[in-house]
Amino acid sequence: ASTNGHRQWPLVRQFFLKRRQQEVDFVTQRTHQYQGLVQGMVTALSDIATGETDTRQEVETHLKSVSAATANGDIDAVKRSLERAMAATANAYEAQKRQIDTTLDSTQSNLVQLREDFANNRDLMTRAPVTGTFSADAFNTALKQSIALNFVLQQPIAVVAIQIADFSSIQASVGAAAGDETLRSVVDCLMRCFVRRSDTIATLKPGLFMVLLADTNETTAKTLNARVEAMVRDTVRVPYANEGTTVRCVSAMTMLLDNDQPASVLARLIERLPQSDATENTTT
Repeated sequence: ASTNGHRQWPLVRQFFLKRRQQEVDFVTQRTHQYQGLVQGMVTALSDIATGETDTRQEVETHLKSVSAATANGDIDAVKRSLERAMAATANAYEAQKRQIDTTLDSTQSNLVQLREDFANNRDLMTRAPVTGTFSADAFNTALKQSIALNFVLQQPIAVVAIQIADFSSIQASVGAAAGDETLRSVVDCLMRCFVRRSDTIATLKPGLFMVLLADTNETTAKTLNARVEAMVRDTVRVPYANEGTTVRCVSAMTMLLDNDQPASVLARLIERLPQSDATENTTT
């Protein structure tokens, strides 16, 4: 708004035009980067295949020289030819191994960079209006990306469901505004426990949160779950509720499997949650 209270619509239009152009530039840039990554992987695999062919041909050439020396009946020539063949074969396979190791290291580095890129740009995803966490759709997208990367990187990825027990009853007793304040207090606990940039916290529905933990084993995930439950119990209070009223959370955890899909992961978590509220009107 301007000083006289009227909206400066030309500036508003300019803002949205600039924002849309930034979005187009971002998508175009990422598309080129991902295309380059895929092309690099294809080229690397082609180089490995070519290297295998060259190694096989070199080995066959030395074996033929051994066979020729054997046909002549010259024991010394056979010995010299065999020694050269063994040395050349060992060198050829060692060179091929170095090439494969270099290619795999480069591909691994590219994939790690790709995962970091996803983490750095998560703020472009849709956020839930009340809690400021990621929305169910954004979490579903992040989960798909993690499943795809987990297949290649083979790093443990944990997914956690955290449910505010009897949240519908809390809302009914103190009202929507106080319920929203309770949600924000619980989210603050989540933010304090899951502090890494790669941790994804989302609201699946009011009172039900999902957390995606990259490169996290089962023991660590369970420890963090227990910490969240304790922090919520000790620090979160419901506005306008009776004195002494506490908020209790229940949680469930699962590790990503190679054959997982987002729907199967969410279904597994909901089934493991001991709170029945989690199954009502869940967005998947």
